[in-house]
Amino acid sequence: MTVHVDEMWQAIPTGCVPPRDLSLANPYLERQAARESNARSYPRRLPLALSKGKGIHVQDTDGRTYIDCLACAGALALGHNHPVVVEAINRMLRDGLPFQTLDLTTPVKDGFVGMLFDCLPPAFADGAKIQFCGPSGADAVEAAIKLVKIARERRTILAFHGAYHGMTHGTLGLTGHLAPKQALSGLMPDVHFLPFPYEYRCPFGVGGEKGSRLSAAYIERLLDDPNSGVVEPAAMILEVRRGLILELGGRHNCVVRFLPPLIVTAEQIDTIATIFSEAVKAAEEQGVA
Repeated sequence: MTVHVDEMWQAIPTGCVPPRDLSLANPYLERQAARESNARSYPRRLPLALSKGKGIHVQDTDGRTYIDCLACAGALALGHNHPVVVEAINRMLRDGLPFQTLDLTTPVKDGFVGMLFDCLPPAFADGAKIQFCGPSGADAVEAAIKLVKIARERRTILAFHGAYHGMTHGTLGLTGHLAPKQALSGLMPDVHFLPFPYEYRCPFGVGGEKGSRLSAAYIERLLDDPNSGVVEPAAMILEVRRGLILELGGRHNCVVRFLPPLIVTAEQIDTIATIFSEAVKAAEEQGVA
């Protein structure tokens, strides 16, 4: 089997196209509503049934074309049906490589892990281990929380107001937005929320660099104060890059001046700067490197 994207994709129309009349019935959406639970959050806000995709564009079953600004919540960095991705899929199909192998390795998986280790700083890669989680950020967060609690032999986690880390039962305990967890009981215990220096709505009412410094000072005091009521934490979870504006988490851009004050020792600065700057070239933007 070979997938030919261009053959299944019609020419993308130019100019502005009026949106579909949402009052008209769509059999795909009707069947989805009848068969799937209310956990399908996006279709209830964007009542579309999609049939094709290429690059930044998607086409619905009514033939209308849209620019996909959601991009699978950021996961589709290359867009829909990128030629390189399509060729890789076709190659796997032609070669008869298995797709579902649980955690058994394959030549494709082995090659991916090798490329990943090549991106890591050598000193970090020498002792690194890879854990393959489920294909979502929430699964990665859950795995990280389990790991750090075991490694540090502590249970307390520090999170931030406005944070969004997923919709699983565990990650909802770390999420600042109340609506999705309001009716749930038994969420992750020992999670404490800290003020995030959002410039537009600064928790201290000042904004800018002063707000960032106040947030950092508040956190430092909380960690050092034996009367803070917060047990020594296993970890602090922080989305350094919160650029996507999604309705689920009230996300906002991270104030780059906020990160360096949180890293209080020279050893921590060296470690974090090395890992981030060499692995993903991100620490320089945060003023850490």
